[in-house]
Amino acid sequence: MRYLAAVLALVLGGVALFVGIAQQTIWAPSQTATATITQSLDKAPVTLIRPDVQAISKEPVDFTITSDNPFVAALGRTGDVDAWVKGSAYNELTGIEKNGKDNSITAAHHDGAASVPAPASSDLWVAQQESQGQMVHQWTVPDDGPWTLLLASKDGKGDAPVNVQVSWADPQETPWAVPLIVIGSILLLIGLGLLGWAISKARAVKSGATSSKTVLKRTRAKVAATSSATAAILAMAVSGAVPANASSTSPSPSESAAQSSGDSKAYPIVMPQQLDTILEKVATAVNDSDKANDDKLLKTRAGGAAQSLREYANSLSRRQYQTEKPAAIQAGPVRSAVVPTDGAFPRKIMVVTQASTNDTPQVLTLQQANARAPYLLMNAVPMIGGAEFPGIAIGDQNVAAISNDADGLVAKPNDAVNALAAQLSVARANRDKFESSTFIDETHSYQDELFKAGKDARFFIKRTADPKITTSFRTPDGGAVVSAYISTTTMVRPRVAGSTVTLDAQTARMAGKSTTKDGLNINSVEPVVLYIPSAEAGGKIRVIGGSVLQYEANIVSRTAPTD
Repeated sequence: MRYLAAVLALVLGGVALFVGIAQQTIWAPSQTATATITQSLDKAPVTLIRPDVQAISKEPVDFTITSDNPFVAALGRTGDVDAWVKGSAYNELTGIEKNGKDNSITAAHHDGAASVPAPASSDLWVAQQESQGQMVHQWTVPDDGPWTLLLASKDGKGDAPVNVQVSWADPQETPWAVPLIVIGSILLLIGLGLLGWAISKARAVKSGATSSKTVLKRTRAKVAATSSATAAILAMAVSGAVPANASSTSPSPSESAAQSSGDSKAYPIVMPQQLDTILEKVATAVNDSDKANDDKLLKTRAGGAAQSLREYANSLSRRQYQTEKPAAIQAGPVRSAVVPTDGAFPRKIMVVTQASTNDTPQVLTLQQANARAPYLLMNAVPMIGGAEFPGIAIGDQNVAAISNDADGLVAKPNDAVNALAAQLSVARANRDKFESSTFIDETHSYQDELFKAGKDARFFIKRTADPKITTSFRTPDGGAVVSAYISTTTMVRPRVAGSTVTLDAQTARMAGKSTTKDGLNINSVEPVVLYIPSAEAGGKIRVIGGSVLQYEANIVSRTAPTD
């Protein structure tokens, strides 16, 4: 009977211990949950995975995306993605419905056009990845705010993937595992104790009292040793029974939706890594077009003043004029960035780049006309020696694109540009409005030399700024930086009929003759950048950057108008 009790305790203890440990190992429930799309969706060129799908877990969420055709996965701010997709059909994955093991992704179809532009060419994405058929994407957002993952065929014309599986960490508890391990260990100890006691009793009957005492001592020693070993096993089992991630919790889709829908914070229209990519694309296209004198390539990444200036330079280069071409665009590093938080289109940004300390910093103004358009270089102006540009970081909430007639400054942007045009033409005009500038001084010196060389001629200089090209931004200190483009016509007229005007070599080649008794019009352009202090701070307007390109000279009547 003694042996039966011991064996029963050992068997029950072993079974309980095995089941308890098995629940933590071979029988342990999956710690990862999955969800798939269970409903039927119509074909569409785009699939959008919304933030609430990712919000199923605080830990990174894995997306396994499968398609029969090559596709692109692109991550962008939700507002940007919506603007890019607008007008086209798309399937939208909005969240996850939990139903035990049978979780499902909620989805909806939206009608629209059957194609979109090639997604990889967009400047709106902060990250993108191409796949030939299957991709495992781990969703991690680069910044605060709502983000959407966009899926589309590589050319934008095929069907977007809808075979999507979402996986996330989902810790499952096994409440009976620890109790079974403890109970099993105790039963084993009891069983071993009963077995030892039974053995000692049996030996005592055979060996007498003295032998019985000796056996009992040895048995107790064995039981003590066995108990220590079993206690060690128990401690190991208990210490490994609770998963390290068992305490993690996940917000419900409704909570995540509330968080994203209540987000009213303004965010910069481009992220740092996104800006780097845009600048690299712009610099590559513009610099390649400069080398090849290719106006068609230039138009893919330039507009406004930058396009006009470089088309003039390309034309001169094709005709083999020995003129200095505009400086190559420096993609970075970025030294300062005026990046507004207003997402309305057109979007405008201004950055200062400098490849190395040996290079002249450049002030680049870029514009994106709409969500599907690329950023174009609108103006590129080298900074002048000794000039300072405000140090501004991406995300500064005090930065904004402003009207060219904005108040709160010592001069409205349009008025400041017009004042500079007048000051460059006539040294005494608006002299008190501008800080000392090498650009202004060198312009005056050139004009003085021109006037002295042309003793038999009269000179009239007319400068005008195109307000449609002028771009202005509010700076954090309340001032403004302004990018502008001044067109200049220098009109040369003989003083008296019959007088001869001699032209310099470059102008003579442009005009087609080295001397003339008629009039002459010389056309040039001057891209400039200004800093205007706030009205509260006061002070003078500062010329930050400027350059000049003479692109044309035409013979005209001696009596041609000069106004």
